[in-house]
Amino acid sequence: MRRSRIVAALFAVFMLIPMSASAQSAQKFSLQFSGLGSVPFGSGLDLVQPGPGWEAQLRVNPSLWSFGFGVEQTFHSHEVQDDWSVTLLGGFFEPRRVIDIGSNSAAPYLALRVAVSQLTLEDSATEAELTTNGFTVNGGGGVLIRMGGRTNLDLGVTVGYKDLGEVDRSALGLQPLDFGTGQNIVARIGLAIGLGG
Repeated sequence: MRRSRIVAALFAVFMLIPMSASAQSAQKFSLQFSGLGSVPFGSGLDLVQPGPGWEAQLRVNPSLWSFGFGVEQTFHSHEVQDDWSVTLLGGFFEPRRVIDIGSNSAAPYLALRVAVSQLTLEDSATEAELTTNGFTVNGGGGVLIRMGGRTNLDLGVTVGYKDLGEVDRSALGLQPLDFGTGQNIVARIGLAIGLGG
């Protein structure tokens, strides 16, 4: 209950930042594709190694605010169990607010991302594939660098909270594996491509 209040308060503060008529992109809609580097840590995630990933999102860009809807996926190994691989997959919503510094070529931004998360544990020794579901809340920022009339380079970093719970291993005759609550750091480099006129 306390965590949900904190998330609600952060979102409320974020949404109260004044809006502006200046757009992030010359186009109202954009597609963004990014490469990711993810570092999970804390609780049961301490044994999940840093890994690469990707994301794709559609953004609506009405002003200094933009709103992204997309999917992200990262791939990890396990520190102790060499035959385990861990995949984190999430669908997300990300409001973003550009900070106007008077530049036509670069603009820093703040972002808040809320995701429904799924962790998949694959055990190559037993060929088992087990999942658990949870959520992720990340905050951070980055910079948009204009590369052309329709293209921006996006460099960003977010830090956040994950709640993933237990993987049920009863089908294998094993005790549940608790990934619990932890944190993550995600670095992103991507291209945003404007759509339409």
